[in-house]
Amino acid sequence: MPFYLQLSLLLGFAFLNGALAMCEFAVVSSRLGHLQSLKTNNKKGASEALDLATDPGRFLSTLQLGMTTAGVLSGAFSGATIGVNLSGWLSNLGLSTSVAHFIGVGLVVTLITYLTVIIGELVPKRIALKNPESIACFMAPLMTQLSITARPLVSLLERSSDVILSFLGLASENRSPISEDEIKSLAQEAESAGVIKPGESAIISHVLELGDKSVQNLMTPREKVTMLPLAMPLQEARAIMDQSPFRCFPVYHEEKNKVVGLIWAKDFVNIDPNDDLPLQSLIREAVILEAHLDTLEVVKKLQKSPMHMGMVHNDLGEFIGIITAADVLEVLVGAFERAPIRT
Repeated sequence: MPFYLQLSLLLGFAFLNGALAMCEFAVVSSRLGHLQSLKTNNKKGASEALDLATDPGRFLSTLQLGMTTAGVLSGAFSGATIGVNLSGWLSNLGLSTSVAHFIGVGLVVTLITYLTVIIGELVPKRIALKNPESIACFMAPLMTQLSITARPLVSLLERSSDVILSFLGLASENRSPISEDEIKSLAQEAESAGVIKPGESAIISHVLELGDKSVQNLMTPREKVTMLPLAMPLQEARAIMDQSPFRCFPVYHEEKNKVVGLIWAKDFVNIDPNDDLPLQSLIREAVILEAHLDTLEVVKKLQKSPMHMGMVHNDLGEFIGIITAADVLEVLVGAFERAPIRT
């Protein structure tokens, strides 16, 4: 066999190993959500790539079969052909047969190993990390076809690995779900790359933390709220409101932990100062929120409330604070320089 043909075969084995390694890294590194989006948009190969990513058993068996075959053939061929030919050429130069064989085969194996590492491993894997989803979509149909072609051997490898994993108690191969920290890291990376606007990654992080905060973390406690007794005359209530930085006032009956509703300062705009209406006529109902609710549940309830404000009660039904939609907004974008209770 001509030398150039021998060398071409060796390089072909290295490129085959590289293609398989690139496919492996691309599929493993691909984000399932991105692949699902590509599948929804009818991206060619996305469906096959998603199948490989979600069910890696057959995929990895196919890969390993191909890479092992390429490696074995490359190693055997390099020593048996090129190495032997080089040994013969060195012998003709005057070296002893043993020395020529050692140098010839050793030199060829070293060179092929180097090329295999560079062409068959490092470069393809780095390429795969650049754009894993696109490469996975491109390679997936080929891998699927290879899996079908070599089905008997692939099934043998897959079932053998399943038996060992079951014995080790690791039968499940499902990917672990993405964590909040990973989402935050992706958002920060996207902001650094200019994919999203500055500051949006912080908002995304705060959104993920909403479910971890209870209503008690966000509310204005009763001790910091200006409250009005139900029996207070209108003129006295107006005087208190004029001196208060707040614009909403809980009204209680007899005890401060028994709030009957809320009064807005803006409701006094159209009332004659000389009128002596009872506070009862100005009271608005507000949604009642249990103290144990998390922020996401609070948002749902406030969305259905015309006042976008809720009165927080403890397990005994006692009023302990007020929360508004603006309090939730502050969790996302930071505090505003204004009074803790807003219109």
